Amino acid sequence: MSARPPKVFISYRRDEAAGQAGRIYEEIAARFGDENVHMDVTTLAHGIDFVEQIADAVAGCEVMLVVMGPGWATVPGRGDRPRIADPDDHVRLEIEAALRRRDIRVIPLLVGGASMPEQELLPDSLRPLVRRNALELHDARWRDDLGRLVQVMERDLSGPPPAAAVGPPPSAPPSYRESVFGRARA
Repeated sequence: MSARPPKVFISYRRDEAAGQAGRIYEEIAARFGDENVHMDVTTLAHGIDFVEQIADAVAGCEVMLVVMGPGWATVPGRGDRPRIADPDDHVRLEIEAALRRRDIRVIPLLVGGASMPEQELLPDSLRPLVRRNALELHDARWRDDLGRLVQVMERDLSGPPPAAAVGPPPSAPPSYRESVFGRARA
């Protein structure tokens, strides 16, 4: 592996894939370091715009792992619409921010027997997600499947930072830096 590990953002729905996302976090953080893996934007300071906070966290990453369970695109939201249809849905905001950036690799991870959602189930802004090659993580072969993901990340993503990568300014106060890549668990 190159000298600098990739910055990783893990996106998931707590009510659907929290257990698998936690397992992924533990293994990826053990390999690349806690400071390089971001999961959950739950350490927001009061009065901070969560949309901006998500954008900042995504801006500092090179890889977004989108953990998708069987109901990822159909988890109920307000009324009779799925949560992913809500423009303020946290998961949607995270993925939209990553898909807008060419320098972020977005990797769908299918857990719990999930398959990629049908394009028509997604808002227009998320439809490019279905064109991404997904990796299936099966419980029976979890270690091998996750090992393949780590190999891809080591081979293709470690190295000098992308020219367009944006992170917190070096003079930012520690609380800002901690909130962008602070370790938080649900």
